[in-house]
Amino acid sequence: MSTIERLDESGFVHSDRVLGLEVARMSYRFEVVQGGTLYENELVVGTPSAIAPLFNRTVRPLLFSEAKGRAWLKHNVEEVGAFEHFLPARSDAEQSRA
Repeated sequence: MSTIERLDESGFVHSDRVLGLEVARMSYRFEVVQGGTLYENELVVGTPSAIAPLFNRTVRPLLFSEAKGRAWLKHNVEEVGAFEHFLPARSDAEQSRA
């Protein structure tokens, strides 16, 4: 089950749990900077719980293989790379309505 832990103008955080154990956490951070917006994204796969050594060493590779990690990185680069093609116009339209 995925839980949204934080959602506001500065970003959001969500985590996934299996049998009550956090197994993944993704956080997004947005910050207004000169010339635009800084976008940071972090994905942590594994658990910080007491069973972390066993889980992270044995189960994590089954859930999130190196190939899956590389595919996620590629997807993220492609997705974020597309932002510049539509977000500025969307932002301008939103500001003109305000």
